[in-house]
Amino acid sequence: MTPWDEVVTSLNEQMDQIKTTLADGGVGDFSSYKELVGFYKGIAWARQDLTSILKNRYQHDEGE
Repeated sequence: MTPWDEVVTSLNEQMDQIKTTLADGGVGDFSSYKELVGFYKGIAWARQDLTSILKNRYQHDEGE
């Protein structure tokens, strides 16, 4: 497993934990709900952005 695979796996696990917490009613109030949803969106954005950066970098390096 590459270091990047480990990062993606970790991010996916964190996202799964948040989904489980939300689905199981593990938040006490709307403020906590919004915080978890925001955290989930942030992780999803980071995963997508980092993947895109690495993909572009790999393609750029292959082209040189």
